[in-house]
Amino acid sequence: MAEENTRHEAEAQHVTAETVTLDGGSAYVIKAGKAELKMSAASTVYAETVDLRESVAAWTESDLVRADLGALGVTRAETAATDQSLVGVLRANHAALNNSLGGVVVADRLEVNNSRTVLLLAREFDGTVYTLLDARGAALFGLLAGAALGLVWLLGGMMSRRNSS
Repeated sequence: MAEENTRHEAEAQHVTAETVTLDGGSAYVIKAGKAELKMSAASTVYAETVDLRESVAAWTESDLVRADLGALGVTRAETAATDQSLVGVLRANHAALNNSLGGVVVADRLEVNNSRTVLLLAREFDGTVYTLLDARGAALFGLLAGAALGLVWLLGGMMSRRNSS
């Protein structure tokens, strides 16, 4: 669909337009200058600006992503702002998380307010964040996991040599 301004309320496979407003529907792929999702779901969204309100997007690539009561799977953006949202993986130059939960958050500049993450990697950050793994914790986890896997591999090799003898 190649229209200047498109509004959808049902299911669509591929939606391409300058402005896409999805209200209470779903789309597989959205390509737009501006994508607005309200109580909707999308598998993939490519847009200059993405606004999610009570919506879900599995994969998002954008200059600006805003999510309010939304859920983002994997997001790559220049700027991302979430409010009371869930984020799986986020990579942004500038990110702002407000009362949100994040899995892996990687940002050059991060502003946080009462948010939690599993793994946080940021050059600079402002605010209060509760993280399960920071850069030091992730390095320690990787070291311990590598040692455990190496030990299992070593013991498995010794056991197979013993059984073949």
